[in-house]
Amino acid sequence: MNKTFRAAVRALAAAGLIALSACGGSSSTTDPTTTPSPTRSTDTFTGSLTQGGSNYHLFNVVAQGQVDITLTKTEPLATITIGLGIAQTSGGQCIPVLLAYNNAATAGTVMSGTAAPGGYCAVVYDIGNVTTTDPTNYTITVVHP
Repeated sequence: MNKTFRAAVRALAAAGLIALSACGGSSSTTDPTTTPSPTRSTDTFTGSLTQGGSNYHLFNVVAQGQVDITLTKTEPLATITIGLGIAQTSGGQCIPVLLAYNNAATAGTVMSGTAAPGGYCAVVYDIGNVTTTDPTNYTITVVHP
């Protein structure tokens, strides 16, 4: 072997040892098998529900994760029972087929589930308890990724 070749082999061997020692000495605090939870957003919607009516409120899920829809408040009757549900959207419009629903929602009722990314709507609807003389004002919150 000539001197230049030996010098090149030694340099490569030294570089390899330095690279290996750097790899072995580090420690990581991140577990590569753990996926971080997506950041969750809160949307608050208000409206007035009339007899036989329904209202849709659009929101977007940006990453798969848990969605919580809460009927926060109803007035003037805080104990009225109404319908609460979730539907998907198509072309920015709610599809009138509920994915999940609760026909016995009162203030404080929470619906939870896992949703894939996409457009959704929270739905509030009368199940026969809203009168023509007393529409129900409501507030719902939607927490989603």
